[in-house]
Amino acid sequence: MIGKRTKQPLRTLLVCGGLGLALLAGAGVTAARYVMQNRQSGVMTAEEFYFTSDLLREPSETALYYIDPKAETFSFRLFNYADSQRTTPQAIEYQLAVSGAATAGSDAGSIAGGAAGKSVITITPSQVSATDGNPADITVTAKSTSPYKKTLQAVFKRSLGNEYTVNDGAGNTAAVLTVTCADSGGVIKISLPSGVIADQADDRITYADGVYTFTAPGSGVYSVVLLKTEVSGDYSCEGNFADAITIP
Repeated sequence: MIGKRTKQPLRTLLVCGGLGLALLAGAGVTAARYVMQNRQSGVMTAEEFYFTSDLLREPSETALYYIDPKAETFSFRLFNYADSQRTTPQAIEYQLAVSGAATAGSDAGSIAGGAAGKSVITITPSQVSATDGNPADITVTAKSTSPYKKTLQAVFKRSLGNEYTVNDGAGNTAAVLTVTCADSGGVIKISLPSGVIADQADDRITYADGVYTFTAPGSGVYSVVLLKTEVSGDYSCEGNFADAITIP
């Protein structure tokens, strides 16, 4: 009888011990899930960070642009959004570094969060290079410092490095403007003579204040149809440009 009584607590101990281990194991799974959920939430929060630009790109993309050597200033924009549906909820703090030129105003700034916003940065190029007397290349770097770190960069060459050609002939109802972008593209202003209009059915073309603009998505060769209201004219020509074309 004594032996039977002494075995009973041992069984109880074993059963209780087994339940305790099971509870601890369950708690471990719950804790693991909680940690995983927290990590996933952190990733999702990071994905809501957008620091973009109309001209600057991540360094791996090697953004390069030609600018008019005679231009006294040029501008680019920094944004806190990727599109109308994706906006950074927090304020973005950033710093600028510029070689070969000077920024107009502070070399640091911020973009308020919660709604689509932007900063317009104006660059004043140096007149000449300190080494060879030619216009200096300008390297612009923008780094966000808060809430996350991201680097955007571009190089601006003061050169008419792009090319254009207009194929036309007297009696033609339309001419074709061929644009060859050796740089990373962007917005190109096109000034046309009286009696010539750009085909606005092309969604790359916009018109405002008497000037057409063509948006090149990157380096490459692009064609734009120019409609003629006076068919007797011949607007054939060619030349080099940085970011603006004037057809005589």
